[in-house]
Amino acid sequence: MKQWVHARCALLALLVPMLFCAACGGPTPPARPGSLHGGVPGAAPVWGASEADAPHTGAAGEDDTGTAEKSADGTASAPPKAECYFERIARQTVQGLGLTGGESSIDKIKAAYKHIIAETSYIEYDQPELVEHWRYEDACETPPTALQVAGAGPLLYGIGTCEQYSAALVLLLEHMGFEALYVTGLTNSVQGGMVDHAWVMVKVDGQWYHIDPQLEDNVMRDDVITYYYFLKGDEDFLPHHRWGAHLQKPNAYSLALPACPASQPWQPAESLAQKPPPDVQALVQAAAKKQAAHTGAVSCAEVLGALPPLPRDMQK
Repeated sequence: MKQWVHARCALLALLVPMLFCAACGGPTPPARPGSLHGGVPGAAPVWGASEADAPHTGAAGEDDTGTAEKSADGTASAPPKAECYFERIARQTVQGLGLTGGESSIDKIKAAYKHIIAETSYIEYDQPELVEHWRYEDACETPPTALQVAGAGPLLYGIGTCEQYSAALVLLLEHMGFEALYVTGLTNSVQGGMVDHAWVMVKVDGQWYHIDPQLEDNVMRDDVITYYYFLKGDEDFLPHHRWGAHLQKPNAYSLALPACPASQPWQPAESLAQKPPPDVQALVQAAAKKQAAHTGAVSCAEVLGALPPLPRDMQK
């Protein structure tokens, strides 16, 4: 009998505190993800928080259920488009030109023209570390164009030949909203005769003009730019350039180039400090080190081979 009484008393001693806690605090809430009871050691439980306070765990542009964000009218909005690597390079370069937005079209083109000339040294390069870097930098699903890869020389390394000078300028002008063409043909050689060459056509206020940043760089003396090859018409370019029907073997693209009927008024000469040539070997070493840090990273274009050299008869 005594044992039965002791057992009953022990049972009551356990039940009374439990009943008291239940009456005061209510039932224990269910465990929520991210709480201490959800299996995250050391995290403080947040009872009573609404579901709106819960952290979003979906991808950018999605809620916790993985659905896309909705606009004010209730329709699903498309996720933001990823900015491709070379688009970002062009945007950052244009932002660094110091333009305020109130400049004329000619002044905007001149700013891009001067930047390419001041920052670029005529140096040929084909090192894979400098050519293939886009494979671990780009976030786009499609590989860049040959024109974009060629433009990386002046924009990233400050080196290149006429093809790279012109490709880089086209990228900047297009980002600024201008229609621009990468043009191939021939130009005069200092040794005599004509040699392969590339330059740019740009459309200003409905009219096309020639501009040649690499030859402009070539004729600069004492850090003075004379704009000898800036916004010129066909007649002023023909003494030293050949394209389209003026080529011995014109192709369909070169014959389709627009006419440049006149030149803009000659721009006054001005000072333009040119950056000294970089140490190409140091550039290669830095690029190789950066590439090594990405070893093993999945590239969106790793299944592709190396891009071919920029064709002389191809715009993009």
